[in-house]
Order: sequence, then structure tokens, then C-alpha cells
Amino acid sequence: MPSAGASRNGTPLNGTAPAARRRNAGVDGLKGVAIIAIVLYHLQVVGFAGGYLFVDVFFAVSGFLTVTGLLRHAADGSAHPVRTYYLRRLRRLYPTLLVVTLATVFAAWFLCRAALVGIGTQVAGALTFTYNWVALASDASYFANLTPEPLQHLWFVALLAQVLLVAPPLVALLRRIGRRTPKAPPVILAALALASALAMGILYDPANPTRAYFGTDTHCFGLLLGMAYGWSVATRTGPAPIAGAGAAWPDQRLVHGRGAAQALAALALLGLVIGAVAVRDTGIAMRGGLVLSAVLAVLALRGCLDADSTVSRALGIRPLAFLGRHSYGIYLWHYPVFVIIASRMPGLDLAHPDARAAGLYAGTLALTAALCAASHHLFDRPVAQRGGVIGAFFARDVWIGRGAQVARASAGLGIVVCLALGSGLVVWNAPCMTPTQAILEADEILQTHASTMSSGVNAMGEARRSAKDAPSSIADAFDAQIDADAATEAQRQAALDAANAEQNQQAQQNPAQQSSTDAAPAPQQAAATAGMPTGAQMSMIGDSVMLSAMPSLMASFPGADIDAEVSRQFGKGPILAQQGVDNGTLRQWVVIGLSTNGTVSQAELDNLLRICGGSRVIVLVTGYAESRSWIDPDRQILTSFAAAHPDNVVLADWYAAISPQAGLLVDGVHPQGAAGEDLYVQTIRDSISAWLAAGHAAPAQ
Repeated sequence: MPSAGASRNGTPLNGTAPAARRRNAGVDGLKGVAIIAIVLYHLQVVGFAGGYLFVDVFFAVSGFLTVTGLLRHAADGSAHPVRTYYLRRLRRLYPTLLVVTLATVFAAWFLCRAALVGIGTQVAGALTFTYNWVALASDASYFANLTPEPLQHLWFVALLAQVLLVAPPLVALLRRIGRRTPKAPPVILAALALASALAMGILYDPANPTRAYFGTDTHCFGLLLGMAYGWSVATRTGPAPIAGAGAAWPDQRLVHGRGAAQALAALALLGLVIGAVAVRDTGIAMRGGLVLSAVLAVLALRGCLDADSTVSRALGIRPLAFLGRHSYGIYLWHYPVFVIIASRMPGLDLAHPDARAAGLYAGTLALTAALCAASHHLFDRPVAQRGGVIGAFFARDVWIGRGAQVARASAGLGIVVCLALGSGLVVWNAPCMTPTQAILEADEILQTHASTMSSGVNAMGEARRSAKDAPSSIADAFDAQIDADAATEAQRQAALDAANAEQNQQAQQNPAQQSSTDAAPAPQQAAATAGMPTGAQMSMIGDSVMLSAMPSLMASFPGADIDAEVSRQFGKGPILAQQGVDNGTLRQWVVIGLSTNGTVSQAELDNLLRICGGSRVIVLVTGYAESRSWIDPDRQILTSFAAAHPDNVVLADWYAAISPQAGLLVDGVHPQGAAGEDLYVQTIRDSISAWLAAGHAAPAQ
């Protein structure tokens, strides 16, 4: 029933002003829960792998408020409602977005220069609300995944802004349809949401889920469902007064079904929390999980609209409501802060948190809170209260007012100008590629000449000459790789010569003992030494980690057939092995290093074993990569498979070898320099040696 003095469409019957608007603490609290889950997910806190499901809570709330706000302005007969709508959204979204973007670029120059590769395009995408499509375009390059991206979370703001941009004409069209068929608009919005959800499921690619997740067409269903629910409520009750990010809906308009709505809201919140903790498979999320989260978000929102309900009061407690009111600033600031701080902590393993991880979390949250408070007082509130940027910083009364007001305007304007100038210089001087990219491309040059080594040609020299035609950064990286490897090889040879000299001296001093040792070598040591394969006996199939170890692999196993490629996943291994069998080029020892970029399945392993047959030995190299969820499960699968087939499969546990020495990785994934490369190679050698020492027979030559 409409409240006293108000008509069905929200226009006062007695000619008085509309009812005073007040924030709905329950809706703010719902957003507070959502921002907590998203922050925990972004900080990679163990146990919150599905925290990103709460993104659609924000989408649903935004869609609801957008459509009800537009309908209210239309019903009130507001002058220039569309222009007012756009200005309010721009003033809400843009000030903090601008400051965060500029500050992140400026800070990255001093703390995380690897994040500056392609930063100009990212900044353009952020400031034009197109970041999601910019990210999708750059994702065609594997190297985008090797670079810290402190602005990546802005895909959310871009997608939201794009839908808000088309909302007024869409609502205007639906209002026309609604005049003839009142129930059609929410049905149409729900149908569009269903189409978006189906598109996400169809376009979802397990190897690269970014397209389905970032695409406006595939991930707008949360906004559309919120709009559909908002339209249905406005049609039933009239567009109620809405203030800011969450207004109190008059209680008496929701008396029907209040008990059921509260029960459903409580269950919806429970379901969202369970999803944040339990969902680990992106396939589940992309094929129904996210759209279910949007539906649960609408149910939870329904329970919050009745401001005096149990759910609304529970969510409306001050800490949650405070976080919800400032959720936009928290979202914008926390991720770049986290990425930049984490980049200064090499070897950090958040899958197994320790004191360093606790320090990272505490520092991120503290700095986020400080930056949110500063940006709110210097930019957000002045722009909102004084009718835009001009009113906040350039109006005459700003500079002749109180001292605190002048100081605030001066500080805000000065910060923006300094950040704009500084970040502009940073973008102008940003690197064109990361150190990892230069190293890997140099190693690709080396790999193209690896086959010539077995023919007696100096592959190092041939590759060095080819590298002269490459960009300077690649050529420099190539020279560094080869020089470091040559230096390491010289040291290795010097140590071997010294050991041989010492052994000869001891033999001359005690010939009887030497004779006894030569006559009776340890059986296991002799077996391991005799069976250790040469490069001519080895085929290696790998990803960019193997590629980055190319110089050391070639030095340790000269003549090995090495086929390594960036972004390669395990499923490619059996295919390449089968091609080697068909061509007669697959050798007796098959080294597979392909668990960095995706999951490993039992079927793929069984197929690989079938292809290689009993006449070959498979060496499975485990993967290591910071912040990739499949690494631990893949390692367990590879370990179990090797244990089940001890006569044909060797496990080279790169994860165990590199974990205590993660500082030898250039980016948390790839071996860095000769020391890291040598450790990768030594892991393979040691695993083969241990397998032979255990009494297993080497394959027939």
C-alpha cells in the first residue's frame, strides 16, 4: 500500500515535497560484505578462491538503483533527467578513478617498473571506461600474463560504466513498450540477462577464461537482473525515493511476503558465502555459478529493502555499512597497492602464508585505508557536494573561503597536477617489454639453432649472429644468457679439474686404496652413471619455463631435441609426442615440462604413456608458479602417476627444488640467470640419477 500523501507513481498527492530520503544501512552492509569477499580474493587469502562471485552483488545493486532512479526522475518530471543522470554517475565514478590511475602509474615507476609495459594503453582504457576490452585485446600476447597489472581490476568499472551509458535509452525504450504491455519490460530485461549468461557459458574457454569474464556482452547479466527486479518493484509500488547508494524503501510497500523474503535473503547470503569459500573451478563459475550469484544477490537485496527487517538490521551494523558506503574507493585502491607491494617481495608464496604474507596483508589494508580517506576528503566529497570539478576546485568562493577549505582545494589540485605530469613522463618513458619477455625471446632464438649442435655446428655462435638482427633488448638478454652460461660452465669445468687433480694426488699417495675403489664401485652409483642419458637420447617438450632454461639445458644435454614454447599447456604434450612417434624422431627419454599454464588430467597422462610405450622413459617435471591455483593439484596428479608407473615414469620435482629458492625466479615463474637455469637442469639430472640408482633399467638404445 502506498504511504500516506503519496500516489502510486511516487508523486505526492497533497502537493508536498517527496518524503525525505535516507540511506538504507542494510543495502550498504550488503555491499560491505561484498567488498570484504572481493578484497580477500584479490589478496589471495587461502580459503576465498571464489570471492570474485561477489562482483555480481555490486552489479545487481547497481542495476537496481539505476533503473529505479531513472524511473523516479521520469515520474517526477525532472528537467533534463538524462543529462543529470550522466553527470551524477560521472562525478561519482571519475574523480577517484583518475587519481588512482595516475598514482598507480607514478608509483610503479619507482617500485614496479615491470608493470609499466604497455601502460599507455592501459591508462587510456582506464580513463575512457574501456579497460575490459583493452585487456582482452592485450591478452592475445602471452607476455601480458607475465607482467604485473595493478590496473587490471578496472575492468569492473569499465563494464559498469558501459552498461550505465546505455541504460537511459534502454529504459526510455522499455517505458514505451511498458505503456502497451506493462509486464513486458522486466521480462525483456530478464531475457537479456539470460542471453548474457548463455553467452558466457558458450564463450568460456578453460585455457583463457578472460573473454567470458571481462566481456560486457557476457558479464552484464548481474546488472540486467538488478534492473529487471528494480522495474518489477517500481511497477508494483511506484518508484520510491532513493538516496545515494542505497535508500530505504518504505516498509509498508513490502508487507506482502515479508517473512518469505527474509528467509530467502538469509539463505541467499549463506549461499554467496559458501560459494566464495567452496568454488575453485572457473568452469563452475562461468557456466552458471556467476549468474546464480546474481540471482542470490537480488534475493539478498530484496531482504534489505525493508529497512526494519532482521536481515537489513543485521547487515546494517556500522562497520559493514561504513565499508559499503566506501566500497568504491576501497575497490579502486586495494588492488594496485597489493600488486605493487607484492612485487617487492620476491619468493612470496601466498598459498602457504607466513609472517611475510601477514605483513603484506597488513600493509595493504593500512595503506588502502589511508588512501581511501585521503581521496574521499580531497576529491570525492568536494566534487559531489559542490556540483562537479569546477565547483570543487575552480569556483571563486572556494579560494576566498575558510583556511581549511582553501588548503583542501590547494592540496587536491596540486596532487592531481603533479600526478598528471609525473605519470605522463612515466608513460612516455615506459619500457616496451619486460625482462622476462626479452629473455624468453632470446631463448627462442637459441632454440631455433639447437638442432645444429648435434651436427657439430656451434649453435651458440650461430644463434648469437641471428640475435644481432633482433631488437636491442632481446640481443642484450641473449648475450647475457650466453655469457652467464659460459661463465658457469667455466666455473663448473674448473671445479671438475680441481676435483680430478685432488683425486689423482690421493691415488698417488695411497695406490692400494685407489685400486680397491676402482675394483668395487658402489652398484647403485655405477648404475646411475652408466644409464644417465646423453642429449642425443633425449626429447624435451616444455613451456616457457623450459624455454627460459634453454642455455643450461643445451650445455648439460648437448644435442637434445628441445621443443619449448610460451603459453603451452599439458594437453599439447601427447600431441607432440605422437607426432614424434609418427616421424620417428621421439627419443628414448621424453622430458615433459608442461604444468605451468593449466591443469593436468589423468586421461592426458594415460594417453602420453600409451604413446611413448614401454620402450621409453617419461620424465615429468612439476610446475611452480606463484598465485596459480592449479599448481598444487597438478603436482599431486603427477606424483601419483609416477608412483603408479615406476618402471616407465620419473618425477622431476621442480616445485620442491625451487620453493626454498624462489628468489632464483625472475617473476615468480621463470628461472633467473645461470643459477636458476642450472637448478632446473640439475633437478632433471638428479631425478634421473635417483631413478637409475633405485635399480630401474635405462631404455634400450
